[in-house]
Amino acid sequence: MLAPTTNSRQPQRLANSAASTKTAGSHPKSRSETASETKCPDCIDCKLVTDDGVTYCDGCGVVVEDSPIEHSEPQWRDYQDRRLGPQQSQQWVNTGTTIARSAGGETDRLNRYNERLQSNERSLVSGLRELRDVAAAVEVSQPIRERAAYWYRKTVQNGLLKGRSIEGFAAACVFLSARERRHPMTLSRLAPYSPLPESKIRNHVSILRIEFEPSIPPARPQDFLPRVVSELEFDPSVERSASAYLARATNEELHVGKHPAAVAATAVYAAATDLGMPVNQQAVAEAADVSTVTISRHYQDIRELSPPDSNP
Repeated sequence: MLAPTTNSRQPQRLANSAASTKTAGSHPKSRSETASETKCPDCIDCKLVTDDGVTYCDGCGVVVEDSPIEHSEPQWRDYQDRRLGPQQSQQWVNTGTTIARSAGGETDRLNRYNERLQSNERSLVSGLRELRDVAAAVEVSQPIRERAAYWYRKTVQNGLLKGRSIEGFAAACVFLSARERRHPMTLSRLAPYSPLPESKIRNHVSILRIEFEPSIPPARPQDFLPRVVSELEFDPSVERSASAYLARATNEELHVGKHPAAVAATAVYAAATDLGMPVNQQAVAEAADVSTVTISRHYQDIRELSPPDSNP
């Protein structure tokens, strides 16, 4: 016959008290065993103290036994009040929709979920799926993904999807959210991960900017500098020298009217050339998603500046 076991959800103090109650009728422990259990294993002279399920030495403070943390959720708590499960996210369709939890199993819940979807909710499912794929491909952070999902939800609520592309708005929302947080993002980098060409994505970006008027700060060459240096795997000395070039170019307003990524790439190329590193314009242009002709045109303007004072 198997020995009775305590419930895994039962607190440790109750389990200890139950075990002590069951063994109350057994023979008493020997004097040597009792003395060894009440003495500290480190300092020997001090006695052990048990307080709130924790056994420790009153002299040196060493903890001999600790009660385990209860990670489970009480069964009597209502489902709506439970703290288990993933946090709410704008990227999933069950946030802000009319989908309810059924009393049946997981299969029944999914069947009712699909039957209750309306046309705008079906567009929301497809768009959020495309948005997550594009955001994962360009490797943007989680706050940018949440902001992009928020813009897409507003797009669906305002009825902007009629006669337009879901994929285009998904890519446009990722682009807008990245630009809001000064993430180095260009349409040429985003377009390869979308089924639409760059011109179509630009049209959808224009629609969102006219409709919602988001506060997007202008892109700066300094925002694209870390990504270009990271793509080329240069030393921090190149980034410091290129940052000094960009500071001088900004003071003299040489970046006005020019592509910020191209200006940053040109500064990186000039800094790497000054430090004697093997680099060509083609590699720098590919890292910044610009053309070599653009870097060649800006290189003369950057070279007119005095060499930056940097400490490699």
